[in-house]
Amino acid sequence: MIRSIFGILILIWIFSACSVTKNIPEGDAFYRGSRIHIEKKESQEEWEVDKAAEKYATVYYDLWDSPNGGLFGSPFISVFPMRLFIHNWFSDTTTAAVPAWLRDNFGEAPNTIDLVNPEAKINRGIDVLANYGHFGAEGHFVVNYNKKRNKGYVHYYFKVPKPYLYSEVYFNSNRDSQTLNKIFADRSMFTKLKPNTEFNLYEIREEKKALWNSLQNNGYFFISKDDLLIAADTTVGLKKVVLDVDLSKDLPPSHYRRQVLGEFHFLIDSTFQNQSPDKFYRWPTGRIRKRVVDSLLVVNPGDYFSKKRTEATIRNLNSLSIYSNPRIQYGVNTSDSTQLSPRFILDMQNATNLSFNVRGNYKNTGYIGPAVGFTFRQLNVFHGAENLTISGDVYYDFPLGIFKERVSPSSGYSVRSTLTAPFLAHPFNVFRNTYEVPREFFTLNFDYNHRTDYFDLIAINSSYGWTWKSSERWSHKLAIVDVTLSNVQNTTTRFDDLTDENPALRESLIDQFILGSTYEINYNRPSTRQKRWAFYYQGILDLAGNSLNGLNSLFTDDPSGEQTFLGNSFAQYFRIKSQIVAKWNLTSRSQLVFRNMTGVGVPYGNSSQMPYIKEFFIGGTNSLRPYTARTVGPGRFVQLDQAEVNQVGDFKLEFNLEYRFPLVWKINMAYFVDAGNIWLLEPDPNRPWGEVRWGKLVEDSYYTTGLGVRYQSDYIVLRVDVGLALYFPFAVDGQKWVWQTEAYKYAWAPVFAIGYPF
Repeated sequence: MIRSIFGILILIWIFSACSVTKNIPEGDAFYRGSRIHIEKKESQEEWEVDKAAEKYATVYYDLWDSPNGGLFGSPFISVFPMRLFIHNWFSDTTTAAVPAWLRDNFGEAPNTIDLVNPEAKINRGIDVLANYGHFGAEGHFVVNYNKKRNKGYVHYYFKVPKPYLYSEVYFNSNRDSQTLNKIFADRSMFTKLKPNTEFNLYEIREEKKALWNSLQNNGYFFISKDDLLIAADTTVGLKKVVLDVDLSKDLPPSHYRRQVLGEFHFLIDSTFQNQSPDKFYRWPTGRIRKRVVDSLLVVNPGDYFSKKRTEATIRNLNSLSIYSNPRIQYGVNTSDSTQLSPRFILDMQNATNLSFNVRGNYKNTGYIGPAVGFTFRQLNVFHGAENLTISGDVYYDFPLGIFKERVSPSSGYSVRSTLTAPFLAHPFNVFRNTYEVPREFFTLNFDYNHRTDYFDLIAINSSYGWTWKSSERWSHKLAIVDVTLSNVQNTTTRFDDLTDENPALRESLIDQFILGSTYEINYNRPSTRQKRWAFYYQGILDLAGNSLNGLNSLFTDDPSGEQTFLGNSFAQYFRIKSQIVAKWNLTSRSQLVFRNMTGVGVPYGNSSQMPYIKEFFIGGTNSLRPYTARTVGPGRFVQLDQAEVNQVGDFKLEFNLEYRFPLVWKINMAYFVDAGNIWLLEPDPNRPWGEVRWGKLVEDSYYTTGLGVRYQSDYIVLRVDVGLALYFPFAVDGQKWVWQTEAYKYAWAPVFAIGYPF
């Protein structure tokens, strides 16, 4: 212990010798951070800053400069600037190859006041406030230097005047074209630019885009965004603005006329399609039914040009997954500028693809090992854009992480097949307003898994359903029929002894037949410049056994719990699961990412236990790092032997937080904190203290932290996270935290994975 303390003191002395101001140019100063102060200019008047959070956030982002060692990229707080110390340590060895490489790749040059350029930042802040209508904002900065004036902290001060308001907003529509006049009149009714609302340049840009889309969707093919002019007159006084929305005065006559679509032409793999009674479009290597392609065209000959319908048609064609970059080119009739000639250019993807791979296999449960696999893909199988994918692999996995000695190796093989097709004849026209063409799918999967210490598990799954998108951000998947048959064979004496002691475990594993339906909904909103938050949500509802229970009630007298189908007891339950991911872009390359996962499964009717494959577990490469999956929980239950099959639950709650930031080149790093656990909804005498205590979820959760290194290329992310277990809910008071015991010696482990954890 004394040696460790002495070593830490030596390191502090060494790094202290590398002064942060060592390489600061003469007359400049080391930048220590900044803070922004905004106050109302007319403070004596009673007025509120409308949309203050949005305005001030935009100012903050534009003035954001992280000092060396900025905590989470923050401009306010800096901590140990390790990369700066590395840069300074090797700054005098420019001729030595290795030190120079270390300095350039792992160091970071000092950030200075001159590099931050506070004067330019003040001007930028004033411009942003003016974009929100606060014309005449004032700003200045003050640098608080240390005594030597070689370090400084910047304070930005802004005084915000009352915003300018629109007094009048004119959508000029005094033209000969009745259609143009109507488009401008309609926009004047729905625009956000209303009299007595605040001037907002960002909303003006949005309005310009919306008006241009309206013109493009009503046939005005030649009008571009630049042809739309929105002029602001601020000379009327009293902090008022007059907006004038109009078209440029210099447009040729053709711009004021709507364009009509003429005869369609198809070019598929460089083969022109002739107008003929043939039921197929043909090209040298294949064919596709005309009715499939034609039914996806939202545009038709004789229609006015529409940007919206053009984009919808391209999305529909792209959703077939047989074309690469489908597009529509519009040519102008040389003798009649009001008529366009659409040409559909459809380049086919390779119809048949067979690939083999030998790889290092990793699973998010914490297993890693070699695998050999194949993937076969056949597009347009039955000439109606039906796509077939068959994949299989053989693997051998061994566990990593804390308690890995309690987890048996795993080997096996799997074969998975999926057939998808455009869902054109949907009942009751339920998908008439989808964002792109819905698809129907059929899957058939077989899995064999050998657990050395326990059993062989055979599982067969098949499903049929639909996928669709209701908007750009919302997607859905409905498996109308989802059938799973799983069975445990060749059990070991060890497993038999375990299940003899715990009949509920045997019930959840042996001879499982599941017939149900699942519904999955996803929402994905990426970040933008004004909205640095990205948000993702996934919700899954899983219902099983209800239809079989109803049929048995009609035709048999078997009581619930004893009903069977084809000789097997069937599962009856409902299960819900949700995942929320929020990402805050601190800078262009650093993010703070939060995730919450919640799930609950409740057996009822014919089942007293959830099927094992439907229960929740925690741990693994994407969960509580560094725990191997199924080695902790449920609740405060402790598994003293190596039977990790016990460690599943009915309720799951998990939270994760990561700060991701660049290191050098394509190498990024991350600090992370994980928290969560699984619980039983009902007490189980074979797993004491495993039930949920609703008032003590925080106390009964596991906590981990760690540091990760990630290599990110354009195609793959390779990840190594080193996790440390911080808190053990099963321990007695005074020994729950890792520093309260000797647990720190074995409470950490590396995690190897591909891709980000969330």
